[in-house]
Amino acid sequence: MLNLKDIANIFEKIWKLCEPHMKLDPHLPDVENKSPKELSEEIIDLEAFLIDLSDVIEEEALADQNRGRTQLAALLNEAVSLMRNKSCQ
Repeated sequence: MLNLKDIANIFEKIWKLCEPHMKLDPHLPDVENKSPKELSEEIIDLEAFLIDLSDVIEEEALADQNRGRTQLAALLNEAVSLMRNKSCQ
């Protein structure tokens, strides 16, 4: 069973790690060339959204790993693993 609490906890850790380094305009990646607002209006299927989001987060994790942000990359990859858990597919 998909445990949204575990996913939320990972994102809380990611937020706490990133917040001190954020500028005024937070980094919001697009998923399938849609803005976060468009996604929120179109998302009907949570599982499909999590799969798409996990692809974006995986790319972000790789970029952060390449920048030497190993702690952030590890947390992002943990979130990806939780979102792609076989029980939610």
